Amino acid sequence: MLKLSYLIQTIINFKFISMKKLLISTAILILAACTNKSSNIVGRWKTKSQKGNILTAVFKADYTYEGYFNKEMFTKGTYSFKEGVITFENDKMTSCSGIKGNYKLTFLTDTAMRFDVINDNCKERNEGTNGVVYVSSKNNF
Repeated sequence: MLKLSYLIQTIINFKFISMKKLLISTAILILAACTNKSSNIVGRWKTKSQKGNILTAVFKADYTYEGYFNKEMFTKGTYSFKEGVITFENDKMTSCSGIKGNYKLTFLTDTAMRFDVINDNCKERNEGTNGVVYVSSKNNF
């Protein structure tokens, strides 16, 4: 009788430990997925204007970006991304040189993000960015 109760207790402990490990692993995976989603801005993102023009934003891992209008580069600069806020600063040779723009960046899905202006005195950047949803270039329109 003692051996049977020991065996039952061992099985219960094994299931508890396994369930505990499973829960911890699941929690880690969920946190990693959320972290990845909110910081994975690096890549090529596109949107289509009401007039059918394609705007493309390319964010690089070295914190530089390039902006394209119908495949022609029209701006480039640097960006920073912290706590859901992205800050743009255009290079000297492009429009709005030296003017910083701050936007709240919301990831709607893993492949779609929206910019909402916090403050930006650059009219051109604001018009092409504020309230606009960009999708990963992996998604075609």
